[in-house]
Amino acid sequence: MANEEIEEKCIPTTVEVQDIPKDLELDDIVINPNKCLLNSYNVTKKYPDIYLVEGVILLIDHNNCGTAKEHAWNLKGNIHFDVTKTLWTTEEHKEVAQTKYIAVKIHTYENIQNLKSLEFSECTKEGAFALNFKISNQQKK
Repeated sequence: MANEEIEEKCIPTTVEVQDIPKDLELDDIVINPNKCLLNSYNVTKKYPDIYLVEGVILLIDHNNCGTAKEHAWNLKGNIHFDVTKTLWTTEEHKEVAQTKYIAVKIHTYENIQNLKSLEFSECTKEGAFALNFKISNQQKK
């Protein structure tokens, strides 16, 4: 299974995030800014058949400059969706012209329950750091 391969090997994979599936009832889940890991965890907790995906988002502004950040979203079947996405697509964040998602690890609900704490893996942290380092060097040229 592709999800297991990504999780075991920490192989970054670019994915396309789609709209939240219409059959999900998320009104009772509080979505907080800057709490993507918790937001995605709460979706997985409510729907244990939905995976939590941790990875990196690349936020690109209108000047084609970017910033990489650790981020979390969800996966239902083959549909990646982001409950936190709406928080940076508002008028307040109009400088973001494009967002790219890179999945690093995929977790089942059972896997998350066994974690000692809810935090990003070293693979994800290193991925965001490496992308920002590369972006910084390209912008200096």
